[in-house]
Amino acid sequence: MKRLFLVLALLAVVFAVAAPPQAALAQTTSPWQVAYFNNTNWSGSPVYTEYANAISYNWGSDMPPVPNMPSQNWSARLTTNSFFYAGSYTFQIVADDAFVLYVDGVMYANTVGQNIPGKPVTISVPLVQGNHSVQIDYVQFTGPAYLYVTWQYFKPSPGPAPIPVP
Repeated sequence: MKRLFLVLALLAVVFAVAAPPQAALAQTTSPWQVAYFNNTNWSGSPVYTEYANAISYNWGSDMPPVPNMPSQNWSARLTTNSFFYAGSYTFQIVADDAFVLYVDGVMYANTVGQNIPGKPVTISVPLVQGNHSVQIDYVQFTGPAYLYVTWQYFKPSPGPAPIPVP
């Protein structure tokens, strides 16, 4: 019986250590503010502002994204202040045409001028626990217009568990 318990305990430790870290969605505490500009450089006052719970936009082609906007050559600034646990976060962004990602005012990615519309871009951002500002500046020149943003949390590994001594 004691041997069976020891074998089961050892198997549990092996599986716990060998399991890869599980991704979890970050905790969001506030919606995104989406400000639309009728130019491609986010200048001046926004023409229109709305709020969204997630960034999952497909504005289509040759259609204005919101009232009083052109269908081409416009930009949007998406901002939120969210709570994050300490650890590494992987942001994945897919955009046509381009975007700039800032976290706490630090630029982590800029695809403007890179001519990679529609290509998924993955960015790793280490964060301490607490509230952080996330800003995405999106620009639409011509053709299709879409923007999708997700992030995943990777909890730091606690290290191997001690093996019990019989």
